[in-house]
Amino acid sequence: MQTFIRYRNLTVHLQQDHTTDLLIERVAVTLQDVVITASESKGMTSASIIDRKAMQHLQPSSFTDLLELLPGGRAIDPNLTGINQIRLREVGISGNQYDISSLGTAFVIDGAPVNTTAALQTTGSYVLSSPNSSRSAVNKGVDMRTLSTDQIERVDIIRGIPSVEHGDLTSGVVQITRRKGASPYNARLKSDGFSKLVALGKGFFFPEKNLSLNIDFGYLDAKDEPTNNFETYQRINGSLRLEKAWERRRGTLSWSANLDLSSNIDNERVDPDNGFAPVDKYVSRSNNYTFGAILRHTTSNATSLVRSWELSGNISYTNSPLDQTKWVQPLSVGILFNATTAGDHDLSYAGGGYAANLKVDDQPLNAFFKAMTSLEFHTAGIKHQAKLGLETRYSKNLGDGQQYDLNYPPDPGGITVRPRAFNSIPAMLNQSVFAEDMLTMRWGNHVITTQAGIRAMSLLGMNSQYSLANKPYIDPRINIRWQLPRTSVAGKMLLITVGGGYGVQTKMPTLSQLYPNDKYDDIVQLNFYHNNPAYRQANAVTYITDRRNFGLAPAINYKWEVNSDLEWAGNRLSVTYFKETMSTGFRDITNFQVLAYKRYDTKSIGRRGQPDGPAADE
Repeated sequence: MQTFIRYRNLTVHLQQDHTTDLLIERVAVTLQDVVITASESKGMTSASIIDRKAMQHLQPSSFTDLLELLPGGRAIDPNLTGINQIRLREVGISGNQYDISSLGTAFVIDGAPVNTTAALQTTGSYVLSSPNSSRSAVNKGVDMRTLSTDQIERVDIIRGIPSVEHGDLTSGVVQITRRKGASPYNARLKSDGFSKLVALGKGFFFPEKNLSLNIDFGYLDAKDEPTNNFETYQRINGSLRLEKAWERRRGTLSWSANLDLSSNIDNERVDPDNGFAPVDKYVSRSNNYTFGAILRHTTSNATSLVRSWELSGNISYTNSPLDQTKWVQPLSVGILFNATTAGDHDLSYAGGGYAANLKVDDQPLNAFFKAMTSLEFHTAGIKHQAKLGLETRYSKNLGDGQQYDLNYPPDPGGITVRPRAFNSIPAMLNQSVFAEDMLTMRWGNHVITTQAGIRAMSLLGMNSQYSLANKPYIDPRINIRWQLPRTSVAGKMLLITVGGGYGVQTKMPTLSQLYPNDKYDDIVQLNFYHNNPAYRQANAVTYITDRRNFGLAPAINYKWEVNSDLEWAGNRLSVTYFKETMSTGFRDITNFQVLAYKRYDTKSIGRRGQPDGPAADE
């Protein structure tokens, strides 16, 4: 708290000697504290809290800007024309082959996780150099550009060991709570050299129906550099949120629902001085539609065993079309490899320039359901607050995948993959159950709190050839916090809390990692090019390699930490020592030899069209 003293001015005009008593009124104005950085949580594990005041001070354009408020966070120039990944406790590695830190960070918005498992919009392996390479979020987790901050009330970023209620992660949890209830009309306009932003919002409350309604809309237009109008990013988002409560004799029953719409557009036009402007273009869109609901009951009976229960569900559909056209000018005449089956093929030649068009139809569908109950009871003076629950996640891609004319490939140098429909990839069903107990024990003026839980997770309905199919993976986690008695130091109260924890966190592979594209190896057997087209002859044998790695295992992070928290005379010091060990992180699937072992399919054909025999590992 800061106090400022203000004195009122009094003006006196003297015409002759005169004695006047001046009464000075003392006016004290006290300003509230304003926290402009993330504050450390006082919960069971190391976490940071970013509230509305800190966000208003920062004036963010996307969720990425909020990370500079974290301990060790740095303020950097915005980059909204490329994917923005989160980095929590990440060891710096050259290149971008490892994205398990961002992929393993769980984003939870109003109780529902953001699932990116089924996202497949990529042009990798089809184009040697593509504008999409820096914008694709496949296997990289949540793209923070897509998250607007104007209706966020609070953000909890858990870097330590979270409750077993949270799963399918390795790095941490980002919990986002949005505004609910009555609020005045609010508008925010922001303009800088990189972006222009407009945000509108309003909250209504109808007391006669005990119903609240929140509406918001946002628009962001950004570019790579203030002087570059050829590379842009646009975000359009809107949200409608309802909450209704019924007060009953036995407790409160509440129902909340949300409908979210968003559109994210990456556009790159060609500078006429550097490209073939009439043809070259790149447009990538991501239109998301999300509906979620939560039904919760809280008892009013202080002696009841079951204190609350809730059922929550969420379904999200995204339509992400990509359209890329580029003028291709081969340096020389080459064989056109376009066979889609294994065996010998007579091929033609590709020569002369042409416009190659590549379309990607990506339509991930994700569904989420959770049932949970909270219990409270006492045993031998120990207070127990328990959670029991189950969780189901469903992921499927309904898109047609990469599409292009096989006679006019985007890369004339030879593409080692062929178009594949995403809807042919099996769906993923991730089933989890969890149980947790928080024990609070008082020993004199000491308070010891222990949070211990276990979570089991399994992928159901998969091909039994996969080693992780239908196999349970167990995540035990425990946190202990010891609050020492208050003591007086120099006339000020000192409060000391120490704690620590250990936990296992497991992240399942994505659809792209479990079902990579087959690899096509075209070996030339005859190549005779003549000026007379009638005499030209080209022949090649095609081998198809199944790149699925049936031995692929989940990424597992073993982590422990020790922490302490001291408060004295309005000052606070938090210290955390942690160690995390993970040797099973996923690597970029475009590196074929690293992620998946080489395996020839049983349908592979020999040089003369005869089967080679059973499949063999290499």
